[in-house]
Amino acid sequence: MSTIKTILLFLTALLFSCSTEHEEATIKLDFKNESGLSRDQVAKTVTEFLKQCPAIAKYSEDFSALKFSDGNPVHRIDKLHGWTKKFEITFKVADRPIHSELVDAMAMGHVCYYDLGGGQRPGFQPAKSPCAKICNVPEHTFVEVPSMVDLDDPSTDGYKSRRASMIKRFQENVAQYKDDALRGDYQAQRNLAYTYANDSFSPDDQITACSWRAIILTSQPKAGKIDQGNLKIDCSSLNDEQKSIASGRAKSIFQGITSK
Repeated sequence: MSTIKTILLFLTALLFSCSTEHEEATIKLDFKNESGLSRDQVAKTVTEFLKQCPAIAKYSEDFSALKFSDGNPVHRIDKLHGWTKKFEITFKVADRPIHSELVDAMAMGHVCYYDLGGGQRPGFQPAKSPCAKICNVPEHTFVEVPSMVDLDDPSTDGYKSRRASMIKRFQENVAQYKDDALRGDYQAQRNLAYTYANDSFSPDDQITACSWRAIILTSQPKAGKIDQGNLKIDCSSLNDEQKSIASGRAKSIFQGITSK
C-alpha cells in the first residue's frame, strides 16, 4: 500500500438546478489515497466516477472522510465482470445534511461505499440503496464506465497472471471436493457449491452452483436454514432459462450420486 496522501481534485462539475439548466462550478474535493495506485491514476478514476455521479460534487459540503482505497478480495459478481482486483470509494454523509435531496434519499449519517474495477466490464456499483440514490441509479445496479479499464487492464501481464492464478485455484478446489460430493458427502457438496458460486469467472458455473444447492436441500438430512439461504443466494440471480438449465443439471448430477 502506498503512503496515504491527500488528493485535491479541482473539478468542473455540472450542477443541475430545478429548471434542469446546467451551471458550471469549480468544486474542491479532498480524497485520501489509501490504494496502491498513483496520485494521477486515482485523480483520473475519481474524475470519471464523478462524471457518472455528479451529485457527489453538487452536495460536497455534506460529505466528509472521502477516500479511495484498495477494495476487498474479488467475489462472485466481481469475477463475472472479469475483475481480478477492485477498488473502493467511500465517504461519510452528514448526520444533518444541508441538501434536502440527501434526506429524501435517506442517506443522512451513512458511510457510502462504491466498488470500482476494470477487467472485461469496467465500472462501479454502489453497496447501499441510499448511496445508489445519490448517484440516481437503482439499488444493486452496475454502472459501466469503459474509461475505468485501466484499473485492471485485461491486456496487461499482471491481469493475465492474476486471472490464471484464480482459475487454477478454482480448478484445484473443484478437484478437491468433487469426488466426495458425488459420493454424497454433505460438507463436500456444500464446499463444491460454494466454489462454483464464488471462485469462477464463468456464468455457467453459477448455474452449476445453483444445481448443487438444490441437490443439498432436497437430498441431505442435515440440510437446514443455512442451506435454504444458500439456495436463495445462488439461484436468485439466475434468469428463468438459467434456472431451467440448473434444474435439469441437478437431476442429472443427482442420478450420478444415487447410482454410486
